Amino acid sequence: MRILSIYLLSLLVLILACPAQAAEVIHLYNTKINVLESGTLDITETIEVTSEGRDIKRGIYRDFPTTRRTFLGGVLPSQPSILSVKKDGVSEPYHTETTDMGGYRLYIGSSSVYLPTGKRYTYEIHYRVHNQVFFYDTFDELNWNVIGTGWMFPIEKGIADISLPKGAKPLETSVYTGKNLSKDSNAIVVKGQNSLHVETTQSLAPYEGMTVAVAFPKGFVTQTNATGFWSQHPGFPATLLCLLAMALYYWLAWDRVGRDPKGRGIIARYDPPPGISTAMAAYIREMGGSSSKENLTSAIMSLASKGFLEIKELGKKRYEIKRTVKQETADNVMSEDESLVYEKIGHSLTLSRSSTTMISAASAHNKLLSQKCKKTYFHINLSWWAIGLLPLLTAIGALIFTSTAPKDTFVIGLLFTLVFGGIGLGVFIWGLKSLITGGGAGRFTGLFMMVWGAGFSAGGGVGIVTLIMAVSWLVIACLILMIILAVIMFNLMKAPTPIGKEVMDHIEGFRLYMKAVEEKVLQKFDPPQMSRELYEKYLPYAVALDVESKWADKFALATAGALVAEAAKNYTRPSWYRASGGAKSSTFSIAAMSSSIGASIAAASTSKSSSSGGG
Repeated sequence: MRILSIYLLSLLVLILACPAQAAEVIHLYNTKINVLESGTLDITETIEVTSEGRDIKRGIYRDFPTTRRTFLGGVLPSQPSILSVKKDGVSEPYHTETTDMGGYRLYIGSSSVYLPTGKRYTYEIHYRVHNQVFFYDTFDELNWNVIGTGWMFPIEKGIADISLPKGAKPLETSVYTGKNLSKDSNAIVVKGQNSLHVETTQSLAPYEGMTVAVAFPKGFVTQTNATGFWSQHPGFPATLLCLLAMALYYWLAWDRVGRDPKGRGIIARYDPPPGISTAMAAYIREMGGSSSKENLTSAIMSLASKGFLEIKELGKKRYEIKRTVKQETADNVMSEDESLVYEKIGHSLTLSRSSTTMISAASAHNKLLSQKCKKTYFHINLSWWAIGLLPLLTAIGALIFTSTAPKDTFVIGLLFTLVFGGIGLGVFIWGLKSLITGGGAGRFTGLFMMVWGAGFSAGGGVGIVTLIMAVSWLVIACLILMIILAVIMFNLMKAPTPIGKEVMDHIEGFRLYMKAVEEKVLQKFDPPQMSRELYEKYLPYAVALDVESKWADKFALATAGALVAEAAKNYTRPSWYRASGGAKSSTFSIAAMSSSIGASIAAASTSKSSSSGGG
């Protein structure tokens, strides 16, 4: 037992004899600020720190901001001029670098010299910085981050001694301690005749700092031109001028080529425009804005309703499309674009996520619609719209060459803002339009596109955050307004031709009839009596014009009101549609079917694109 006690006592002595691992800490952070009459700050920072060879190996580094934010996000250069750097009273080697986010970093020490551990060192940084005095109507103010929040070491004591110009008595003062944006004030303040002494009352944890704001009477510091409004917002006059030029050009261009010709007004029509297929109706109504997926879906359903195709549901989002008559017979009554789709389908086609036949069909179909409709029924006026982008490109080019921020950071911010923000905004507006004007599947698609556009715009938000750190907020606002204007004008510059205006009014009148569920609204126009044949005949147009749900409701209301034959009351699905053998319900939903066919076409296109080498 005695031997065991001696062993334990010896072990305890050895443990106590081993030095505990000391922490790297800043013992004192003393900042002396002398406010010169020119507004320049002459600053000396004294930092007492212990090195243990972990984070402090060769020396320390100090980060400085290169700009100062003013009213409305104005930017003033504030990069410091280093006058001297010392360690323990002796000049110490140092070098500076620009950080990725545009900051300014001072490295103290030599890369080849390691500091002995466990020793306390005193660093002294003497520098001057401009544009750090704020000028107000009744007073001037110094607001300075005397201890930054970027230090990873605890700070035992923080002291700030501020000397104002002779005769400038300190007025109101504010001191904030803690992490960034903290409102804590764990410090004491002692005012002198023209000085201020601030001292922390408790230690600062890692990444905590101290900010001091002191107001003093006007007239003691000269306000230079560099602190004027226009100097604080470099690039704003040019971008504002570009915004006004862009708006003026687009107004003049729209007035010349974008105005719609006068029409005869929209009245209820009970049949589609002659010679206009379902896909053409959708394409003309949207002036080229309808998707190839929607156009192809409506063409397939039109061929089925005319008796040339049969659609059979095989399973979830899997369909078999099969011919029912010979090509020669079909050519006599098919529209040109439907004949193309009929030929692409062949004898039969299984439509699923892995189907690739529809890709070439959708591309060729859309190309044919473009050839038949553009310039005949409407003008895109793309060249007129593209010219309006020149002021935006001019503003961007000027900012790239004049910005004081790092060029790579600035360019990346612009690209994210323009590409992600512009595309996301365009998709969001497109989805919003579909949500407001569409019906059934159109509204679901619109909601999906709005969510997708909002998510894609998040990349634009990243770009804006990057730009905020580089340029004035007013400049960013002008750029955003130009992007929004360009997106809006892309659609506004489209204009129907006189013939196209008549066709569009006819389409809208036909759409009005199809979506008016309450028949009494149209009684004075003597609408045709609803029947199964009439319902199926115009069902593809209902899909093309985003009113399939309303058209189905109209048929259901007529059936319930005994306005149609007894056979129509037991109607479950179109004659050209076959449900899957395992279907639990015989209820037919045209919105669900058209949405599923469209989704299968889109999935096949996506699958093909992702598997190709050029994707």
